[in-house]
Amino acid sequence: MEVKRARAAIHSSPSRLPQRVAELPGIMWTLPCLRGLQWGSRGGMPGSVTRSHLLVLSAASTLLAVLAGIFVDQPVALWIAAHDQSALWERVVTILEYPAGITPWTWTIPIMLTGGVLATLAVTRWRRYARSWMYIALVYLLTRNLMGWGKTLTGRYRPSQWIKLGGSTFGHLGDGVAFPSGHVTVFGGLVLPLVMIYPRLRPLLVVIPFVMIARVAVLAHFVSDVLGGLSLTAFVAWACAPLIIGPASSASAPAAAPARR
Repeated sequence: MEVKRARAAIHSSPSRLPQRVAELPGIMWTLPCLRGLQWGSRGGMPGSVTRSHLLVLSAASTLLAVLAGIFVDQPVALWIAAHDQSALWERVVTILEYPAGITPWTWTIPIMLTGGVLATLAVTRWRRYARSWMYIALVYLLTRNLMGWGKTLTGRYRPSQWIKLGGSTFGHLGDGVAFPSGHVTVFGGLVLPLVMIYPRLRPLLVVIPFVMIARVAVLAHFVSDVLGGLSLTAFVAWACAPLIIGPASSASAPAAAPARR
């Protein structure tokens, strides 16, 4: 039905074409592929990612990152370095960097998200979508900011650096920028809030573990680096959810029918 409305807007009579063109943005928002960006559309769908899932994911990733840092990081890095590394990992990640806005310009997604927030706040008919845009933008931008500070303050070598230089992996301020993984936080900062709002995008979740494995496989990160990036992203998505989604959800829920006496 929505697709027919969109086609009708395009093929309407010439005299009404300007009016129909003006209505196209509102019609497009009703298409199934975009409907999930309206706040509160995820409720009740089986298998939806909930706020509690994000907290569990963050806690589990934190615990695993600590254990990996103690028992797994260095042995895995040495094992990978002793074997031939496939260039396929890096090639696939490079391809994924384009839709994620990392390549060719790292500011692509921040500008798009900021524009989306401003547009939905400025246009009355789109205002009901503003909370979703704000949630995605807040999670993404806050995660990237915290990731940058984490890299600066921890100064952790990448495995390729540590194998050559030895010593401790942490504390090399200005030289080490491995913790947490920037790729994991960037991809997770987009995928997790999108899946929270629009559960039909759940297949995108496979991108996160793939990127985690790929970055370890090319000696760009230790195992604890990618787990730390996942923990950070899940925690930010969890922390922001009640601020952006929760209040509107409770406000827009239909009032309960009065009990019969």
